[in-house]
Amino acid sequence: MNKRNIQQLEWQGRFKHQKAVLFTEDDLQVKGSKFQAIKIKPGGEIDPHYHKIRTEVFYVLKGRGIITLGAENIHCEGDDFVL
Repeated sequence: MNKRNIQQLEWQGRFKHQKAVLFTEDDLQVKGSKFQAIKIKPGGEIDPHYHKIRTEVFYVLKGRGIITLGAENIHCEGDDFVL
């Protein structure tokens, strides 16, 4: 079993946001997978992109935002999960 604490993560600047990898594919024992946390500043965004082979789960800790999948805009706010 592996345990991580969000207060102890090493945050890395990436494009317009910061990210920290909590668990790697070795930790998860699933090739091509990872579990990461992302911080987006108010008014910030992540440029549109896609993954050929990946499922993403989003948990919004606080604030509000829009997650776009194709032509669908999903409005979300603190404590929402989006798959």
